Amino acid sequence: MLNTFLALKSDLFVDQSDVYYKQVTLKDTAGVAINLTGYTLVCTIKKYEGVSSSACAVTVTPITPASGLFSINIALTEAAKLNRPRYAYNIVATSGSDVATIMYGSVIVTNF
Repeated sequence: MLNTFLALKSDLFVDQSDVYYKQVTLKDTAGVAINLTGYTLVCTIKKYEGVSSSACAVTVTPITPASGLFSINIALTEAAKLNRPRYAYNIVATSGSDVATIMYGSVIVTNF
């Protein structure tokens, strides 16, 4: 269950004129990988926290779920939609009734 996990705070630095790709291994405070098998991961980038609509589409893909490894990808056409210097984002993992924010922070946009 992820609902007892402390979410990872990490800022993303996105170049508006390029594809964004990052791999992340999710670990607990003891450094042990969090098993994400069976979870759906969704990322939302918003102008600021509390806004319901996403500023652009983000693909979050489990690479090795049992080892907590996943990727974050923003296509060039989506990165181009980020027309301000800063946004807020979060990644939510869902499996049945288990829903938890696993990662959050700011998106800092360059070259806009």
